[in-house]
Amino acid sequence: MVRPTTAQEGGTDVEETAPGGLGLAILICRLFFGAVDCGDHPAPGMPVTDLPPTPECAGTIPWYELVLEADGEALDDQDAATIEDRLTQPGVCRLVVHPEGAGSIRLGIATADNPLDLVQPALNPGVLSFHRVVDDLPPGAPVGPDQMALASMDDDGRAMIVEIEPLLEGQAIESADAAIAQHGGWAITVRFTDKGRERFGDITTDLLGRRLAIVLDRQVMSAPYIQEPIIGGSAMISGSFDEAQARLLAAILNSDPLPPGVHVVSIEMP
Repeated sequence: MVRPTTAQEGGTDVEETAPGGLGLAILICRLFFGAVDCGDHPAPGMPVTDLPPTPECAGTIPWYELVLEADGEALDDQDAATIEDRLTQPGVCRLVVHPEGAGSIRLGIATADNPLDLVQPALNPGVLSFHRVVDDLPPGAPVGPDQMALASMDDDGRAMIVEIEPLLEGQAIESADAAIAQHGGWAITVRFTDKGRERFGDITTDLLGRRLAIVLDRQVMSAPYIQEPIIGGSAMISGSFDEAQARLLAAILNSDPLPPGVHVVSIEMP
């Protein structure tokens, strides 16, 4: 029997189902072999992504099934592929992503972590843009008609005023990787396309001594002062990232954007 519950996640109600009891055979299997070996997850013939073994994937690993939808838009095969790319990360032991009827996606995931902590950040649209910084102002400060106030990913309460019109957009990024920065923290290294490299060189030449905001989904990832023109075709985005955040952000930058409003509508443990 399955017992429905409701959890409050990110301001929305997410329906959760927790097993009120397990069949004896499945229970014995889980006790001896672990949940990912018990056959109570992906149906035969369903493509499964097995990730390289890690210590986190040893022992009994719960299997969760989630249903995803988008506000006012049907999700398709490309969206499923994007979500799979983004979730192929440490902490995920096995993964199944496939579209269902009515424009939803069913996601199966084996993980020792809270599945919502892994999945929800990967569902952000992933729209990247570069903007000229006008000023740092406290929340509520007046903003000009061609400007917008954006929060920082650091969530420190500051509002950064930037020009609405982007100087460069995410299509100029060819690839992104998580890397350890010179100061020892984690960062994201991006490489530009040929056209992007030329445009980024022009932008950083024009902004010498000023700040350039790197914005993802209307949040400022970083806003460095431009010390010299950057003409080599790559740049490093640093911030208060840990390894998991840096790897996920790199995966998001490497994937196609998702429609806005993708969210978890249900989660269950079969």
